[in-house]
Amino acid sequence: MNRAKFGRAGTRAVVLAVASLSILATSAVAAPPGGSSRNVAVNSTGASDGTITVTPVTAPGLAFFDVAVANNGKQTFTNASLTIGEDTASLGSASLPVAFDGGVTIDSFTPTGFTCQADVTNTLLTCDLGNMAARSPEGSVSVVLNVPTATSLSIRAAVKGAERTNDGGSSSNIDTFVALSGSIAVGAETCQYKASYLKSAIQETRAFGTCPTLSSANPQSTTVRFPGSLITAIEVGEAPCSSAFTCIGQESLANLTATYSGIFEWEINTLLASKPDLSKLVISHYPDGSATADLSLLNIKKNYCKSATDARCIVEVSWDNQTSILTVVYRTLGNGRTRLS
Repeated sequence: MNRAKFGRAGTRAVVLAVASLSILATSAVAAPPGGSSRNVAVNSTGASDGTITVTPVTAPGLAFFDVAVANNGKQTFTNASLTIGEDTASLGSASLPVAFDGGVTIDSFTPTGFTCQADVTNTLLTCDLGNMAARSPEGSVSVVLNVPTATSLSIRAAVKGAERTNDGGSSSNIDTFVALSGSIAVGAETCQYKASYLKSAIQETRAFGTCPTLSSANPQSTTVRFPGSLITAIEVGEAPCSSAFTCIGQESLANLTATYSGIFEWEINTLLASKPDLSKLVISHYPDGSATADLSLLNIKKNYCKSATDARCIVEVSWDNQTSILTVVYRTLGNGRTRLS
């Protein structure tokens, strides 16, 4: 997983950096029903039992999460089903989710090991797990949500099974195991920050970036380009340059959840009060999690790309006298953060 310094997410927290790049949305964990002798794990891949982790998203955009199910108990868990939808404060600890609200819909889903079906409004997903064998993983389902507007997103995944014996003397003979995402504040995309999950595209190259129209309120835009076939969640934005550096404009940052070390093209457009000395312009790039630059390009002829497949080189440096906008296009290997000086 590639991450520049927008923020960090633990196994029970999801980082959703909106304008400030620092909003945390914590995840909750629901315990198995009281008296249950069953041991069914429900969680996102790599997360603790009972926890769902969601990729960063601004509206409008797509969010990705997965739910894995395993029977860690000593007995078969019979007539099991998985339901995925919205969590609300009115739901009990062992309740099934309700349909997503606020315009949120299920864009797509991919089950492995069992079958699933969305309802007619694409707001609730139900999967048939059948009889879950003891001490065995059952499978997982990957889900992409369409989030059209700013909202508070809470996801609940619940596995229930009809058993011959009941939980703690209950007459319902139902065991339910729940995983939660917690409440995630999804903000609208801004001219400083944009995030979404990207599915594979047919175009050879895909562009993703902040709003291109520059003004005193939005003096810089960042656009990154990479293969359209890359499936990943992405965050792109700008942040103030460190006081330890003398920068032209702001730092630009790009996070990918996919591991990618191929050609990554950056286009930085910066509105400036006056034309800088372009002969002294330096482009610096920092790989994920590093305080040391892996690339420092002085704006001289030998550092320019010779072909479309060249990397670690400059594509364009130009100044528009009418708009006072500096445009710099260059290629790195992989994402990270970058600055001009």
